[in-house]
Amino acid sequence: MNDPGKRGWVHLNLLKMTAEARAAAKKAAAQKEQQAAAAAQKERAYVDSLPKLVSEGSTVVIATSIDCAKDLQNVIGFGRKNGTGVEYRKKMLELVTLGCAMTMDNGTVLLHAAKNGDFVAFTAYKSGKQGVALKENVRWP
Repeated sequence: MNDPGKRGWVHLNLLKMTAEARAAAKKAAAQKEQQAAAAAQKERAYVDSLPKLVSEGSTVVIATSIDCAKDLQNVIGFGRKNGTGVEYRKKMLELVTLGCAMTMDNGTVLLHAAKNGDFVAFTAYKSGKQGVALKENVRWP
């Protein structure tokens, strides 16, 4: 019994198991795997049914409140009208510095998304972060 693979509780239990018990254990493990795969597929279907943040880039700028969302909308309108020069960047930096705006990844899944005029208030799936996005940055299934 000097072979390290042939000592210990696991090895002794496997030796004591009958062929039927081993087959039952394999069957139970296979069932557990199938249940896990079915649960993962169900979650993917659920996630696919939820709205997502979308943007041309890798991140989406969102606001932390409705008032901040109005300011963000004004700054983005300013950028579209005047270009994204230094003044636009200063205004965006000011929103972020004041905690009025933040970024989230493009494709972030949204829970409890509710339209409110030009805005969508939401809670992010899994992370639980809350925010307000411009309606143009939300894709509904």
